Amino acid sequence: MTLLTLCAFFGASRRAIAASDFSQLFFGAWWRRPDLEAVFFEGYGRPLAEHELEFIRLRMATYAVQGIVFGHERGTHQHQDYERARLADLMKGHQVHHRSPPSSSRTRP
Repeated sequence: MTLLTLCAFFGASRRAIAASDFSQLFFGAWWRRPDLEAVFFEGYGRPLAEHELEFIRLRMATYAVQGIVFGHERGTHQHQDYERARLADLMKGHQVHHRSPPSSSRTRP
């Protein structure tokens, strides 16, 4: 993910809790790339609170089900299969890979 991609993503954000936007990144770009997540949160300057992580976990399951329905409505079996596999991963324990920023990271003023 480039800085431009990240800026474009947050350009589409709306007034809501931050975890709502983060859940889209966890389910999207960060799903198989926890290294991108780690770099992002190092710059963000604070770890997510447990209630934010719980919101994200619940939201990820919702996204998977929405994707299955989307694929079904449009007859795209490949999309359905992909989202079913992600839902299965969540049910098997796929975790939000969030880690606290390293202690050497800068803090925001």
